[in-house]
Amino acid sequence: MRIVTETDRLLIREWSIEDAETMRAVLRAWIDSQPSLVKPAGRWAIVEKRTDDVVGGLSIRLLPPYEEDLELGCQLAPAAWRQ
Repeated sequence: MRIVTETDRLLIREWSIEDAETMRAVLRAWIDSQPSLVKPAGRWAIVEKRTDDVVGGLSIRLLPPYEEDLELGCQLAPAAWRQ
């Protein structure tokens, strides 16, 4: 697994299959926290209608000072690009 960069405390590295269980816990925390997020903030799955496959994720979060500025984040699997 390739290390992209590091600090004194942290590594930024490629994902590995061994990370799946940790990411499952992260996903569970996201799902559990969704009802308490101030709208329009939230996290959603992006699903291919034809196959019902999850092909990415979308997030909206409030930026400091947490009143009106929003950040939109989107990740798509490479197979879903330019479709």
